[in-house]
Amino acid sequence: MLYKVFLLGIIIFSSISIGNIIVGEKEQRLKALSELENCIKAMRNGMVYQGMTFYEALKHTGRVGLNGFFGNCAEILRQHPEWEARQVYDQALKEPGEKMGYLQEPEKEALRDLLMRLSTALVVEQISDAAAIFFRQLHMIHGELLEVQRTKSRAIKTVCLLCGLATAVILV
Repeated sequence: MLYKVFLLGIIIFSSISIGNIIVGEKEQRLKALSELENCIKAMRNGMVYQGMTFYEALKHTGRVGLNGFFGNCAEILRQHPEWEARQVYDQALKEPGEKMGYLQEPEKEALRDLLMRLSTALVVEQISDAAAIFFRQLHMIHGELLEVQRTKSRAIKTVCLLCGLATAVILV
């Protein structure tokens, strides 16, 4: 009898752990969005308040987060100053070792648009407006992701628990 209870506990614990792992992977995207937001705040602040050029802001932001993605963009821009921001961004994505991590297409597209706007901005207001547009897009993506995350995480955990219980009943 004790053996059956022990086996039942192991199966249920394993099922719950599987559910938590699946849900945990989705939480990584939320962390990546937060890190991206912090990077863009650093870039905006550098350009608006410290008077940095686009290149200097990229270089500064490269030390802030996203595994040096912005630093990589700055290095590409230094090597090819005639390139537009879109070309620099696309090349940085192709570079080996580039780790945009859990960011997906909507965030990447918003980031590409932001970099294009920042690279052509002539006055502080344009920089602030470009960052505000990006933050609005990012917050919309974040809100949608949170809503989907809540719904799916409950469902995934429930399904894993029920599968574990069903397996335990069949085996015991």
